[in-house]
Order: sequence, then structure tokens, then C-alpha cells
Amino acid sequence: MEPPKFLLCVKNDEVEASLEVRKIYQVVPDSQSEKVGLVRIIDESGEDWTHRGGGLIGRAFLLLSRRA
Repeated sequence: MEPPKFLLCVKNDEVEASLEVRKIYQVVPDSQSEKVGLVRIIDESGEDWTHRGGGLIGRAFLLLSRRA
């Protein structure tokens, strides 16, 4: 089993209502979404949603990883 991944929101210009800057979000693995440039995360409501991964990762999110 792969360890969970987390993203840190560093910019939310396009998704202010659903994402908070400086908040850490858990990534939900979703290969279908990833194929079309989306990333699925769990937001404040506890629901999982897709967000534009290509635009968010590296622009609005920092991937947090744990070193082995």
C-alpha cells in the first residue's frame, strides 16, 4: 500500500470558495482524473473533489512528501 500524499495550497485565485491558502489537503488517488489533468483532494467539507491538477500542482499546490 502506498503512503497517503498531501498537498499544501499556496494559491487559490480560481477556487477561493473551496480551498484555503496554507492549508494541507489529502490527495485521493484517482487515475482517471489524473489522465485529464485533474487532482482529487478532500476539502473542508470532508468531501473529495477534483481540481485542475496541472494548473494547481506547481502553481497553487506544493506536494508534500515524506522521506524514507
